[in-house]
Amino acid sequence: MKLVIKKDYGLKYKAMFMTVYGGGLRISELCNLKTSDIDSKNMRILVREGKESKYRYTLLSQTNLKILREYFKVYRPNHKENYLFISQQTNDKYTVSGPEIAFREIRKKAGITRRVTVHGLRHNFATDLIENGLDILHLQKLLGHSGIRSTMEYLHLANVEKDIVSPLDRLYEAGDENA
Repeated sequence: MKLVIKKDYGLKYKAMFMTVYGGGLRISELCNLKTSDIDSKNMRILVREGKESKYRYTLLSQTNLKILREYFKVYRPNHKENYLFISQQTNDKYTVSGPEIAFREIRKKAGITRRVTVHGLRHNFATDLIENGLDILHLQKLLGHSGIRSTMEYLHLANVEKDIVSPLDRLYEAGDENA
């Protein structure tokens, strides 16, 4: 997934896919984003019309904000309903299939043969946060899950043991070798 995010394949799609990965958005949530949903003051994204029509806030990274500002300067999205990402073909917000088709093309150009999807960026967001120590309850809130069970699915994907130090090693780190 990092190859897809870091590859240069056009400002609009880079902004879209960085937003999905950086905030853990569903593709439908990306398509429904409005310019007013980007809260740079508090470094968060308001997700309206998430699953089950729920609202939530998720992360807005500095990197994502920078690329969104570049995108806005170049594309100047000007839609009657204020959508952030506008399809040039329809002059309206994207449907889910638009970013999915673009992602498939980008994946092919990047030489990625595994069948990865835009939704996989959301999975990577969750897994990466768990591996970096975010607790499951905060992740549940960021992802907009109603129940903890959905969020717990990410635990089996993450390598949560990688930075865990055994209590025995901690004991000996303290210099108490006679314990």
